[in-house]
Amino acid sequence: MRTAILILVAVTSGCGSKSSVDPFANCATPIPGFHSFRSRYFAEHWSAPIDGHYANIVKVDKSGRITWNGVDLSSMHDDGEAALETYLTGLNSIPVPKPVTALDFDAGAPCAKITAVRKLLITHLHCSDTGKCFQGTLE
Repeated sequence: MRTAILILVAVTSGCGSKSSVDPFANCATPIPGFHSFRSRYFAEHWSAPIDGHYANIVKVDKSGRITWNGVDLSSMHDDGEAALETYLTGLNSIPVPKPVTALDFDAGAPCAKITAVRKLLITHLHCSDTGKCFQGTLE
């Protein structure tokens, strides 16, 4: 009886199994490497004021359009992702300290588009290593 209970506990607790949780499954939840402007990390690492001059804001609206600091990238290319990639590549070529980049999105924005934008930020800005990727707004 005791052995059966131990086996049942091991099976139900996932003993020995790796987690297969996709960090991109819930678009609203910040993933590792993305910080909030209200977080302790922000308060401890950013003494300069962060505003439109120090932060790039990438936004995905309800229709899936992508903007960069208010400029509609979707109007430049079919889906805006190619234009965003161009902007991110240019940002990496700046020899001075790079500003932070924040991902913001409207409620109801397509999760697939948010995920695609987030992956581009991770690829080009190395979010986990640099600490310069944020999610949310400055307000």
